[in-house]
Amino acid sequence: MNKFKQLFEQMYLESITTSDLKNYGKDDDSLFDKKVIEDGIKVELEHTTNKEVAKQIAKDHIKEMGYKNIEGKITSDYYSELSKLENKLKTELKNKK
Repeated sequence: MNKFKQLFEQMYLESITTSDLKNYGKDDDSLFDKKVIEDGIKVELEHTTNKEVAKQIAKDHIKEMGYKNIEGKITSDYYSELSKLENKLKTELKNKK
């Protein structure tokens, strides 16, 4: 079981604190493309009200699908591609009506 899933399940069982979340996945924010993290947090806040949880989920997605950009920051097309896919599906559903 991956660390995030364990932490997420623990949150329901033991009521972990925000400081626990900050210590999980010690990836320094400065390693990531700031815009991509901000976009990811906005998307992940659809699933949680905790900004630290949203940030960690975003970082996990960015790392899974990411690469280093020219500045050496970890970045990803994950959220831009997700947005394109959602818009395409909305258009298709609208056209079916």
